[in-house]
Amino acid sequence: MICSRCASANSAGAAHCLRCGAALPIPTTESEAVSSPRGGGARLRVILPCVLVAVVLLAGAYARWRMARAPQDTPTQPDSEAAAAQEQQRINDALERVPLANARANDLLRAGDFKGALKLVDEILEITDAPDLRETKVNVLIKAKRYSEAYELLVPLLKDRDLPHLQFLAGQLAQSVKGAGEAMFHFSEAIRQAPQNKVYQLAWANASFKAGARDTSVAMFNKLVAADPQCVACWNDYAVAYYSAAEREQAIAVWQQAVSRCPEKRPGSTANPWN
Repeated sequence: MICSRCASANSAGAAHCLRCGAALPIPTTESEAVSSPRGGGARLRVILPCVLVAVVLLAGAYARWRMARAPQDTPTQPDSEAAAAQEQQRINDALERVPLANARANDLLRAGDFKGALKLVDEILEITDAPDLRETKVNVLIKAKRYSEAYELLVPLLKDRDLPHLQFLAGQLAQSVKGAGEAMFHFSEAIRQAPQNKVYQLAWANASFKAGARDTSVAMFNKLVAADPQCVACWNDYAVAYYSAAEREQAIAVWQQAVSRCPEKRPGSTANPWN
């Protein structure tokens, strides 16, 4: 150990200089000089509370932010119930207007105001569904010669209102926009519900002939004319089916058979259906 006062060398464990008696400095290890465990613990005791306080403050701020956004993100239950009640009242009002709107739309349809009739019907259909108005809309579209739209609207209506006259109407539309095969299906459904309806049977026979099911078609025509030989429409549709298929000889033969099987009537008489 070197004395700072007289520069004399002393032993490593000496506390005072042997020459001048001055106090010698106490030596420290490198690790003690660099860091002390007590110093590190003190710093930890200072930093840790600060971190905890920061976490608590951040959690509180996030909770306040969520509470502030909650009323904006989701309506309260009373508001939802009020909105639902208001919407139900709107639907009820629209349903009450259906009979009058339907009558008014039919008046506009007869007057040829297709645009006005469609607008009146659509105003209610945008609020609620009403089969009566959908059927009226189909009729308006048909009068406006918008057959494809009418058929596409009528097909789902048949699921709610499967009536023979609507199936017959769907068959007529299908012949124009889909084909004889689709028409056959609708006409057969109409016959299923009204098996004695001669108009439905004739429509099915005609569609079957055009779809290539000739044997079943001819069988239906023969059944109809046998049941009622004086059915002019039956004989005429039977002959026209052949005539439309460019089979004129067959058509003429049917007409001749019709004349021979119908009761004789005085020539020139208005009662004679063949004049």
